[in-house]
Amino acid sequence: MTALASRGPLTAGHVGAPVRWSGRRLPVVVFSHGAHSHQGDHTVMVQELASHGYAAVTVAHQYDTYTGFPDGRVAVPLHDRQAPTLPGDFAADLRFVLDCVEQLAAGCNPDVDQRELPAGLLGSLDPRRMGAFGWSKGGTATACATLADERIRAGLSLDGPMQMNPPLAGDLDRPFMMMTAEFTRATDPEAAAFWSHLRG
Repeated sequence: MTALASRGPLTAGHVGAPVRWSGRRLPVVVFSHGAHSHQGDHTVMVQELASHGYAAVTVAHQYDTYTGFPDGRVAVPLHDRQAPTLPGDFAADLRFVLDCVEQLAAGCNPDVDQRELPAGLLGSLDPRRMGAFGWSKGGTATACATLADERIRAGLSLDGPMQMNPPLAGDLDRPFMMMTAEFTRATDPEAAAFWSHLRG
């Protein structure tokens, strides 16, 4: 690993930055990374959304990526077929994050140790305007979570393979965008099947 790679992506954001808002609650967008990726790989997209007034939340899916904990521990990816790293596991992580957003919106600190939150965060998020997006496996997880949870008002999959066991099923009546390059409807039966259920 080079010295540059170990520092992570360059960003204008920083840990503990205060929430800047003008009294209107912020819409929330939750991001799910791809297989063996990291939420930091997509910093430029998340930072762009934040610059347009969204509260952008990223998820580090434990066991599939390096995950830093507040106490300084770092969990490493597991190459174990029994580890909870399937798209459905990622979707469960997304839904947990939505629970935390709702707690923050209600003025409650969801941190298990009740650590101090950035200034202005409590009460600044709008749980009625939540969306989700993901890349690759995270895109599939976004589709899974959007089908299962009506709190996600809109979803976006960036080249998600839409491969699930059992398959993604059921009509989706909210907006969902599929941006594909590798897993297109023309070449991927799972993507075509999911597309046929989009009604939003």
